[in-house]
Amino acid sequence: MNRDCKFTPLSKVTPVPSSSRVPARMANDNKITPVAPVPSYIFNQALVTLVLQEASEGKMQRCKSLGFTPDLVLRLQSLAPTKLHKVVSSPYLWIKPSIDPRALELILDKIDRDEELERLINRAIKLGATTPMLNSFFGLSHTEVAERRRTLQVQSRTGRLPALSNEQRHAVWERWVALVQQLEKSHGCEPAASIQNIMSGAELDEMNQLDLMLVIAEEQNILVGQIWLEIAECQSGEDA
Repeated sequence: MNRDCKFTPLSKVTPVPSSSRVPARMANDNKITPVAPVPSYIFNQALVTLVLQEASEGKMQRCKSLGFTPDLVLRLQSLAPTKLHKVVSSPYLWIKPSIDPRALELILDKIDRDEELERLINRAIKLGATTPMLNSFFGLSHTEVAERRRTLQVQSRTGRLPALSNEQRHAVWERWVALVQQLEKSHGCEPAASIQNIMSGAELDEMNQLDLMLVIAEEQNILVGQIWLEIAECQSGEDA
């Protein structure tokens, strides 16, 4: 993320007036910004700590990108703790932080998407999603699936899933067609003309398909892995 921070180092420090009020305007030759609404030491301390840490690791280019010249870095490094404390606790704002609202919104949106994805994966695992299914939708490896199952205390299944009975298959397809048509209408789309498209969910993206499978699994108490195999077989037959 870009750091839109501009820093104006002090070339001359004017003694702080003894009065409890800080003058609204300092001498023109100093041009130091008065006390900020947020206590300046919060920003000062964070920045000085960061710069000294970066400098100790030899990342001088990083310090330069933050607005510190090599001379300023050396001066900060040479300060005794008491003097460094005075720099940090200065009542004047010598750092001007700025926020990139768009970048922050993108970060928050990504966090929301990641959390929603985690909830969806956990829900699928609890409803009996198989490892191949989780790999197909989320790219999870066998090891990752096993770790998630252990965390959720979901027992791993061995062997092939049992086939659905004719009654279960009928109930699954009847509900699937109804849900696909309902979802298409809610998106402002006309239901697909081809019953084959409706049956396979060809008009839906993968996450919408998965969501419908999870709904059916919850409603009919069937493993979502079984439903996925049933739908996948129809889709593969359509592609052939």
